[in-house]
Amino acid sequence: MENLIAQLGEIFEKVLKLKTKYLLLKSEKQNLEVQLNHLKVEVDQYKSEIVKIKKEQEGRVAEDIKTTLSTSEDSNLEPIFSKQEQLKSANIEQVKLQLDDFLEDIDQCIQVIQNK
Repeated sequence: MENLIAQLGEIFEKVLKLKTKYLLLKSEKQNLEVQLNHLKVEVDQYKSEIVKIKKEQEGRVAEDIKTTLSTSEDSNLEPIFSKQEQLKSANIEQVKLQLDDFLEDIDQCIQVIQNK
């Protein structure tokens, strides 16, 4: 009988330890979820910033074209349009690279959080 009581005591202690660890894990999970939500908000901010930069660059390209057209006396507009396309593609590539870098950093953060 005493052996049974001793075993119940050990089981009770182990259950208490298990409950304590569970509560710690639950708390950590909630903290990680909050961090993940913050990262998602940050991703959205970066995306909106990239869209803003892209629009600004497109505006600059349009201004460059207008100034080139107004100062150009050459009737051949083909070089102007090819320059415009080159600038657009270069700007798009820069934005894509920035976005890829941001997303890679965020993915790494998410992996670290998930591993915890």
